[in-house]
Formats: sequence, structure tokens, C-alpha cells
Amino acid sequence: MQYLYRIEVPQSQSQEKLFTELGLAEIHLHKETIVISKERGRQTIEEVLSTNAKEREERVYHLANERGILGSYEYSKLMADHTLLKEARYAWTEGYDDWKEVSYFPELQICLDVEKKTAHEIKTPDGFVIPPIPPLYSESNQSTTQAPREERSLYKKSSKKSLWQHYVYCLKNFVSFGGRASITEFWSFILFFVLGGLIISAESNVLTSYYDFAVNRWMGFDPFLGILSSSWGGFVYSIVFLLPLLSVTSRRLHDTGKSAWFLLFYLLPVAGYIVLFVFSLLPSDPHENAYGAIPTDEVEG
Repeated sequence: MQYLYRIEVPQSQSQEKLFTELGLAEIHLHKETIVISKERGRQTIEEVLSTNAKEREERVYHLANERGILGSYEYSKLMADHTLLKEARYAWTEGYDDWKEVSYFPELQICLDVEKKTAHEIKTPDGFVIPPIPPLYSESNQSTTQAPREERSLYKKSSKKSLWQHYVYCLKNFVSFGGRASITEFWSFILFFVLGGLIISAESNVLTSYYDFAVNRWMGFDPFLGILSSSWGGFVYSIVFLLPLLSVTSRRLHDTGKSAWFLLFYLLPVAGYIVLFVFSLLPSDPHENAYGAIPTDEVEG
């Protein structure tokens, strides 16, 4: 069983950083310094290092970089060959919840100064589940150290919103005229808006035929007063979806750096629609603008 330790400080609060027994041996603290582990409670460093020396040398470290996992190695093997440590950026070992940069571990820093010898990769012990590879950060992007804490989470997963999710989002935010909407969000709404219109139109045509044949001719009058006729159906549909249409168009204009006042082009038959159609196809402003941050099409989970 491998343990992790926090160093107890005079203010009766423990440091947040966790050390392995190997790490404690390398930071050269006084042997009477108190450390705390979840399993063993309070101990001195001398007590910790006086036992399980062989087990400490057999602790396994899993190494990785942006390209993937490099391998799993016992500490004694890393002491003999530091080549892979030079290539590695991240490391993980039993007890930690996520990957850490190699520099986090004092015992691995020491390995980098050891004379190169032969390295032997070992098989990962049964039962270990290696966490996902850390998120990629290119040289031109933020480093893992600079990235916000939530972006550094190794268990954060994201996926693209579906067209339907974009459509539902627009309906839920039908009075939100601020902010920005990506081109995908806008055209997802338009797609289902048009499909809904076609369905209403087809349904209304069927009802109109029914009225003409079964109601007006058989009964001699229309008891529904034409409320479900094609003209009424289209009118009600347009009223219900007017605000969502205007709000998502407003956000799409914001996304291209334009004011929502361009919505007034809807009042111009044909020509105004063409202008707004062209605007809707423009790419997003690549930077944060006066209307908000760059919109994302991702769903976090």
C-alpha cells in the first residue's frame, strides 16, 4: 500500500501539496518534522522513512506528454535511466487524483540529474486505472500552469452541441437579445424553424381540405370559424416563434460585430431578407467584442 503525505506547518494547517515517501526523502526536511497521511495520521519524517524502503523503490510512475502515454516505470528504473523523464511532461502515481507536471515530484527531479543507464519498462499492475491524458496546450497557447484551474482538469470532457440542442437553447433564451450566437447555433434554429413551418403548412392544407369537403359541404357552415385553416395556422406559428427568431438573429449579428439595429432590415421585403441572409453567413469575430466572449458550441460533462 502506497501513501501520500502533507507537511504539518506551525499554524496547525497542512500544506496542500502531497508528497510520496520518496518525495519526503528528497526535500531534506528535519527528521522530526510532522507529516500527515489519511491512512496513518500524524508521523515524523523519520518514522515514515524508517520502514518500507524496498516498497518505496518499487513505486510505479506513469509518464506522459502531449502525444500520449510514454510508459509505466518503477522508481528504481527511473533512477537508472532518465531518458523518458526528459521526454515526459506529466506523471501520475498511486494516490493522486490526477496527473501532475514532472516538476511537482521532488523524487523525479532528482532522477533528471542521474547518469543515463538502461531503462526497463514494466507492465502496469492489475487493478490500476490510469487517468486520461492531460489536455493539450500548444506552444502558442496557454501552458498548463497558466491555464485556469477548471481547464486543467484531467477529467473534464466536452462534446459538440447537437443541432437540436442549439435549437432548444434558442427557444429557452427567446428573450435574450444580448450576447453572441455562433453560425451553427443560428442555422440550427433556422433549420428546425423551417421544418416546423413546413409541417404546419402540410397539416393546415389537410385540415383545409377536410373543412371544404366534410364541414362546409356537409354541415353548410364552419363551426371552428376557420381557426385551424392554413392562414390561421401559419399566423399562430409565426407569432409564437417571432421572438426566438429575432433574438437569435440579434445574437448572430453581435457575433459578427454588428448592432442588433440591423434587425430593421426584416421590415424591407426581399432586399432586407437578402442582407440579413448575407450577414448570417459571415464568420464569427475571432476575438471578444463589445457584445461578449466568443461563443462555444461545446457541451461540458
